[in-house]
Amino acid sequence: GSPFHPACGETKRMVDSKPDTSKKLETIVADATLFLVSDKTAFESALHPLIIDACQSSIRARGVFCMALSGGSVPSFLSTLHQSFQKLCIDPHFDKWHICLADERIVPSDSPDCNLLSIQNALKEWSSEIQFYGIDETLLLQQGDADNKIALSYEKNVIKPLLFKANGSLDCIVLGFGPDGHTCSLFPNHHSLLVMDALVAAVQDSPKPPPRRITLTLPVINSAKCIIMCGAGSSKKDIVRNCFHQPVMVSSSTTDPNHDGNSLLVGKVRLIDPAPYPCAMVRSSKGSDTTFSSSSDKNVLSWILDLEAAQDLKISR
Repeated sequence: GSPFHPACGETKRMVDSKPDTSKKLETIVADATLFLVSDKTAFESALHPLIIDACQSSIRARGVFCMALSGGSVPSFLSTLHQSFQKLCIDPHFDKWHICLADERIVPSDSPDCNLLSIQNALKEWSSEIQFYGIDETLLLQQGDADNKIALSYEKNVIKPLLFKANGSLDCIVLGFGPDGHTCSLFPNHHSLLVMDALVAAVQDSPKPPPRRITLTLPVINSAKCIIMCGAGSSKKDIVRNCFHQPVMVSSSTTDPNHDGNSLLVGKVRLIDPAPYPCAMVRSSKGSDTTFSSSSDKNVLSWILDLEAAQDLKISR
C-alpha cells in the first residue's frame, strides 16, 4: 500500500523518492463521520444533506458555493439533488454555484472519458445556471509538455480564483475511490501523492486508462471545509476494511422517510496510520467543523458507504 505522508499544512517541496514517515503533522485529523446506507440507490439520503448544509453556509457567508467533484460513480449520486432541495423548501441558488473538477482525464470535452461531461449530464437540468470549469482544450493540441501546461492552466485560471472566492479553501469536495484505493487521480505509490507545492498535478502514467490526467493535490483536498468520500459495492470491501480502526462505533440509527424507510446508520471512525491507500490520506486539516454547525464535534470529513462496501467492518453499537 501507499506510505503515509504529511498530507497538508507543509509548504516545502518534497524531493525524496519516498515520503518522510518519521513525523506526522499535528494538524492532520484522522477522525471522520461514517454513514452506512443500504445500497447505492440510498446514497443521497446521506450525501445530499451534507451538500445542502455546505451550500447554505457558503452562500450565506460569501454569496458563492465552490465545489469540486470527481468522476466515476459520484455524478450519478447528484441527479436528484434538486429534489432534495425542494423537499426541504430550500432554494439552491444554482446561479451561485461554481463546480470544478477534482480530477480530469486529458481528453476533449465531448469524450465519454471526460469527467466534466458526466458531471454536466448528471446536473443537466440546471447546467445553464451552474458555472462549470473544464480544462483548457486549446492546450490539447500543443506540442511539448502539454499535460503539465494543462495542470498549470487549471491551477492558475480555475483553482486559484475559486479558492479566492471561497476564502482560501473549497466549500465542499465529493470524491469516490477505486478498488485499488485511489481517489481523484491519486494512485497508490505514485509521485503525485508527494506534491506539496502545487494545487494541481499532471499524471501521465495512470495505471487506469486513460493514462493522461490532472488531479487536485492532497493539500487542496484536505483544506476543504467539507470533504465527502463515497464508496459502494463489494469491490471496495478490502479497501474499507483496511482504512479504519475497528470495531467501528455506530452511535445512531435513523430511518430516511424519503427512501422507503431505508435505515441510515451514523457513527464515528478513526483512520489508520500509516494510511494504506490514497483515499485514506484524505484527512481534514481544519479539525472539527465550526463553520457549518453550532456543534463543535461535527467532522469536516465524512465517509458514506453502502453495506456491500462495509461488509467486512466490525460494527459495534
